[in-house]
Amino acid sequence: MQAPFRSNLGLQCGCCTPSMIMSAIDIVHRHSDKSDEEPICHELQGNICRCTGYHNIVKSVLGAAGRRTVSQVAE
Repeated sequence: MQAPFRSNLGLQCGCCTPSMIMSAIDIVHRHSDKSDEEPICHELQGNICRCTGYHNIVKSVLGAAGRRTVSQVAE
């Protein structure tokens, strides 16, 4: 999960990064069959990021869901 966050510029100041990555792993596990922005945006609402508009974070989760299998995401 960290690689897609790096490559999609989903990492910012680092304050929200741990919770975003843990949430992203859970989202990919539960929503692996439907990789679109709506469930991702809805589920990330509880994680407050003051640096971005969440666009790159959502892109990172979508990238992880598309490039890796669910079992590889947590590695």
